[in-house]
Amino acid sequence: MDSLTPSLVVIGGTFLDLLTVTPPLHRINAVPTAPDVILRAGGAGAGVAVALAGMGVRTVLFSVIGDDIDGRFIAEDLAERGVDTSALVFTQDAQTGVVVMVQDAAGEHTLLAPVTSTCHYLLTDDHLSRVAAYQPTAIHISGTMLRMEPSSGAVRRFVESWQGRTKLYFDTNLSQLQASRAEIPVEALRETARCCDVIFSTQAELDALGLQVNGRQRIIARTGANGAAFNGSAGQIASAPDRPADAMNRMGAGDAFDAAFIAAELCGMAEPQALAMASIAARRTLEAQKIT
Repeated sequence: MDSLTPSLVVIGGTFLDLLTVTPPLHRINAVPTAPDVILRAGGAGAGVAVALAGMGVRTVLFSVIGDDIDGRFIAEDLAERGVDTSALVFTQDAQTGVVVMVQDAAGEHTLLAPVTSTCHYLLTDDHLSRVAAYQPTAIHISGTMLRMEPSSGAVRRFVESWQGRTKLYFDTNLSQLQASRAEIPVEALRETARCCDVIFSTQAELDALGLQVNGRQRIIARTGANGAAFNGSAGQIASAPDRPADAMNRMGAGDAFDAAFIAAELCGMAEPQALAMASIAARRTLEAQKIT
């Protein structure tokens, strides 16, 4: 690590994504034959980190993966895609999570995502104490880390201690928590959001959590057919309506949106331009999702 080079830190879950296609069935009881399977590093943390690295931002990923063949594949894949993996933690206490994505002939995706059997919730205060060594210019935190301990408590203490020290970006990621309404860590999400400078979410998630702009904080509300709106203490700052209605809720599009907005801000772009760049990145990611 070059201590003189500022970096962006991403804190979030990392899985092994397994992607394949189910061809159409032309007769009753037909058994589909799947084409080649694609393996890649996935999850909210890895998705944002890979997107940032692809945009030329030096990105360090803080995440826990299993000390197993899947974990080692993830580390190699991330490194090949430009992510600094020096802060990854390998554990023998749990296996690396695997997410299976099956795409049908129409391009729609079905996800099978294990949650409690994965290891990304094992992130601790000790792991996060290493962030300072990277001198981050900004930090992105995924709400997926707040569902279970010890990562939930560690992340909440971390954002509280880093508030005001560098810019904190937070994505509620409520749809990725894979939790019932009763299991949603509402207070943990609210507590973390209050400490952050920029919140990425959907309008539905903001309503469910009761989140509103606090002080100089800014909230990006992704609002389906109405696009995305950037809100500050003075009301709506900017909006980007021209994108597919479901682009923010599909595979990888939200991660690309976050990454592009952050990268644009790091380059000094004004909020309307940064929002437009983020919407374009999300749209392009969505268009590239079909597996051929």
